[in-house]
Parts: sequence; C-alpha cells; structure tokens
Amino acid sequence: MKRSFKIAKLLFAVLLIATGMAALNLGAVEGTLGILMAFPLLLAGIENSDDAKVKRSQIWDDMQKMLDARKTEKRSFTDDEDKKYKELRADFDKLTEHIKELEADEKRAFEMTKEKGRRSAEDKEKQEIGKYSIKRMLQFAAKGQTPDGLEGEMHQEAEKDARASGLSLNGAGVPDIVLRSLAEKRAMTATGTTTTAGDQGGMLIPTVTSGLLMALRPLLVLNSLGANFMGGLIGNYEFVKGTSTVAAWDTENGEADETSVATSKVTMSPNRLAAFTKISKQLMVQTPENIENMVWNDILRAVAQKVEQAAINGSGQNNEPTGILNTTGIGSVLGGDNGADPTWDHLVKLEKEIAIDNALMGRLAYLTNHKVKAMLKTTKIDSGSGLFVWPQNASELNGYPVGVSNLVPSTLSKGNQNSNLSAILFGDFNELKVGQWGGIDVVVDPYTLAGTNQLKITTNSFWDVALVFPEKFAAIVDVKTGDLSVATTTAAATTTD
Repeated sequence: MKRSFKIAKLLFAVLLIATGMAALNLGAVEGTLGILMAFPLLLAGIENSDDAKVKRSQIWDDMQKMLDARKTEKRSFTDDEDKKYKELRADFDKLTEHIKELEADEKRAFEMTKEKGRRSAEDKEKQEIGKYSIKRMLQFAAKGQTPDGLEGEMHQEAEKDARASGLSLNGAGVPDIVLRSLAEKRAMTATGTTTTAGDQGGMLIPTVTSGLLMALRPLLVLNSLGANFMGGLIGNYEFVKGTSTVAAWDTENGEADETSVATSKVTMSPNRLAAFTKISKQLMVQTPENIENMVWNDILRAVAQKVEQAAINGSGQNNEPTGILNTTGIGSVLGGDNGADPTWDHLVKLEKEIAIDNALMGRLAYLTNHKVKAMLKTTKIDSGSGLFVWPQNASELNGYPVGVSNLVPSTLSKGNQNSNLSAILFGDFNELKVGQWGGIDVVVDPYTLAGTNQLKITTNSFWDVALVFPEKFAAIVDVKTGDLSVATTTAAATTTD
C-alpha cells in the first residue's frame, strides 16, 4: 500500500512539472529535461516542506511518548532508551534545518515563477503595443473618427495621461507607453541620412513621386552624453536643493553658530511644442507595406530636434524652455573682446570652472558643433609636440567624452563678430533634466493641403528643461571658427607666442 502511494505521488509530481513547463511556454526539450531531472530528486527522497514537517511531527510524538513513559514510571532512561532518544532528537534537529532549506528553496521557486510570469506579461504587452499602427490611426483621424482596436485603446490611454497632467487632447493621442516602445523597437537615430535611394519608404511605390521627403537633420547627442529624460510627468515638477552645512572653529565652551541648511526649488512646467509634417494620401492608399518608420521618424525627429535645441540653447522666452547656455549660474570662460580662436587652454579652463565649484563629478563631457571640431583638429596644442587639440579619430577631449551636433549654436555675436561665433559646453550632462508631460497629440487635417492630395499632420507635446545645479556646467560662447586655412595659421602663431 505504501509503495503504491509513493508511486502515485511520483506520477503526480511529474504531472505537475509537465504542467508547469507548459504554463511557462517551455519547449518539448526543456520540458523533457525538467521531467528527467525530477526523477532522481524524488527517488532520493527529497520532499517538500509540508512532508518534512509531517515527519518531524511524528518524531516529536515519539520523543514525547518516551518522556511521558519515563515520567509516569518515575525512572531514568535505560542506555538503549537514552541512545534512541538522542537519535530521535538528532533527527528532529536535522529535519528542522532541512525544513528551513526547503522553505527557502520553495520561496525562491515561487518568486522566480512570479518573475517569469511578470516578464511574460510584459513581453506580451510589448508585442501587442508593437502592433500599433500610425497609418491606421491617421486614416481614422483623417475622417474625423475615433480609432478602434489597439489604436483606440492607446488613444484612451493618452487621454488618461493628458487629464492626469492637466492637459487635453485635440486629436488622436499617442501615449508615452507607445513612444517608449517605438524607441526600443527602432533605436532611432536622427541624422536623416540614408545609403540607399528610397530606403525610407519611396521604394515601396516605384511610380509615386509625391509623398514624404525626409530632410537632413542635425545629429542628436544629449541622450548619449547622459541627459536625464523623464516622461509621464504630472503637474509642475519640483526639485528641492539645499546649501551645505558649514562648520566653524570655536572656543572650548563657546556657543556654536547655527548652520541651518537653506533650501530652494527648481520647477519644471509644461511648455507646448507644436510640429507638423505632411504625407501623400496616395502613399497612404497604395503602399503595400506599412509606412510606420517613415511617418514616425519624421514626426519624432522634428520633435526631438526642437527639444534638444531648446535644452542646449533655449531662450526661456515665448514658451521656450531655458537651455544650458542661457541658464543663470553656469561657469563662463571668455575668449576675447571680439571672440577668440579655440585652444587647448579654453578646454582646460572649462574644466577648471567646474572643479572650483566642487562639481567635477558625474557624466562629464564636452559638447560643441562641427565648425569648432574642424578648428580644433587643425589647432596644435603647442609649437613643439606636434599634437593637435582634437586628435584624429578621437572620441574624447581633454580625457572626457565629447559630443558634436549642429544644434550647438554657431551664429553667436560679440564685439565686431556678428553671427559667426560658436559655443563649447562642458559639464555633467546627467544633471540636465528634460521632462515630458503625457504623450503626443496628433491632429490630422485633410483639408488644408487637399489641393496637393496631402494630409497635414500636426503634433502637440509638452516639455521643459532644467538644471538643478547650474554650477555643474560651464561654457565659452565666443569661439571663432572662420576659414580653416586662416585658422591653422592663426593657431600656429598663437602657440608660438
């Protein structure tokens, strides 16, 4: 009877394992291996914690019976009884430790099952969101209809996000969750350049010449430098910062001076960013494949470019966020009354400006434009080493990473230099906060461009930029670039001095 019961338990355990493998979507090979691994474990007498507790309870009962008999008969254990009792007690202690191990294993197994279930649910959600179609959403919006299906669900999600942020949608909403999925799925860059003619949609319809023409756009670099992007913000977002406590020497019994920490706030609030693009109605109808990449890339690149431009050099006026270069409190390195050719000294001075404010830490990097890069590649560090400030094929300056983007201004003015000076920035780019409220509101206008058979797609999104500690950045904003041949000669003459 006991043997039959053990066999039944074994078969039941195997059935449970097989069922668990199926529930976790494991293949036949993994499932078979799981079952084969289970047999030696069960045959070796490995129980679950409940079975072990039953055995321990039985041992405990046997121990109590021996103690009760000794008490009733008012005698001591015989040698054999004493040996038996000690064996029972040792088995009881071993089982207690074994139960702890089993319970720990079961807890780990339970947590891992939950984790696999959670990951499976997240993967399933990503797969579903990955089916989101901008083309289908635009087709509904062009007819003035609310989309159904997945696009309709995401629209409702976007409406919830907007309400939570105190905003309202005027068109079809694309929530933050879809934008994150797009970023992960496409790992989109923003150069706007291609290597194959028509590889961004045009090749799909050889006979159609109208449609969406991709523009060349500046390279986006802030994310790679460590800028802190925050999505799904609600209401105004505040950063509270405090001054450092100051210690002071005093007499043996003198009253210590109060050193209260003063606090201040840096607030981020939503600023509306509007952008529009256009797309051929014929392209929407004829394209045999989806045009997701082409439409999304153009919309998101336009938005991302404007946000990055504001983060670098936003004026803080007319609803534009305040960028790094216009933030009060950043360090400043001066070139000259009429600007100056960039040199090695300027890079070192930018580093010094951060260091003297005790802020030389974090994701430190330089950022400038391609005009400055060209100048520094032809500017020698000194007259004798033969080394250039920006070495060939280098990705670092002065030992720090460097980003290059034409969004860094090259039209600054100073003295007699009008709209031809550039900037170089240095600092902890993780300190740069870029916030977004809600997702993107997409309004489709089928009428304005009806004469050219195109849809006008307008997007609205809400952003802000903040530096909690401006002293973590420094900049020089009067860098001459000029003609390369002149720059090289000037640089050599400067270093000779």
